[in-house]
Amino acid sequence: MTSSRDLALALMRQRSAEQRHTAGRSPSLAAETREALARLNLSPRRRRGQNFLVDRNLRDALLALAAVRSDQVVLEVGGGLGVLSVELAQRARYLHVVELDERLVPWLRERLADLPASVHHGDALALHERSLEPPPDRLVANLPYSIAQSFLVHSITALPTLQDWIAMVQLEVAERLAATPGTRTWGLATVLVQAACEVRIERRVPPEVFVPRPRVWSAIVRLRRVRDALSSASVQLVRAGFAHRRKPLASSLARAGLVAADERPIVRSVLEALGYPPDARAEQLSPDAWRKLPAVLAERGVLRRAQPRP
Repeated sequence: MTSSRDLALALMRQRSAEQRHTAGRSPSLAAETREALARLNLSPRRRRGQNFLVDRNLRDALLALAAVRSDQVVLEVGGGLGVLSVELAQRARYLHVVELDERLVPWLRERLADLPASVHHGDALALHERSLEPPPDRLVANLPYSIAQSFLVHSITALPTLQDWIAMVQLEVAERLAATPGTRTWGLATVLVQAACEVRIERRVPPEVFVPRPRVWSAIVRLRRVRDALSSASVQLVRAGFAHRRKPLASSLARAGLVAADERPIVRSVLEALGYPPDARAEQLSPDAWRKLPAVLAERGVLRRAQPRP
């Protein structure tokens, strides 16, 4: 456990480094990060997906893409050592930082003490629309890789005030979220995200801009909300369909107990009415088709709540 004295000393050194940077004698962000971790006697935890951003140019590029305004409330998940946090708090009306690692919370609170910001110790996957006041309208974050995809999917429904996301994630996650129907990377997360948001990969990022270096490339991805999230009925169908993505959707829904086995021909006719082959699989349907599907099935009298299979 880091003592208060160690924390104070580490913060003094961090502020001194920032002052040297302002004066034109700039230590690298990587050196500052390693020094802060050493002073706090901290090691990044890979199981939590901790990869600290240590490239100042990349940080500034992310901030430029975010273009945070003084009237916006920003959410950052995974504040780490505050490399983004301080910059965001200086630009936004208010900043919420959610940090799961209890070792980093005191450091963040000290760094943000004089800025319009709050540091919340907890799990970002437990956030909901009443968790944060004032409610955030934008997310800007180097997301912990262990929760990056799960959090983005969760936040679309759990945090309805969010309108824009700029997030550093694994490249494979960014490619999955930006995929097109029928491709190998099109999946459950893709549908749930694209049903509500436009998705664009802004920039690919090499491993060497992080400490420790991840084993994969990363990317800055932008999500922009353009419509409401899928209803719970649609989400239930999507999850059932992708649970057996190589099977025809009619069979997948029957296996999940959402339609009876003898009602599969009705599902096939519904798919044809929506413009798909009768034996279409989940990966072939667009987000718009998933949005329409519950109402059409209900009109035919075949949609029911999922029941546990015997």
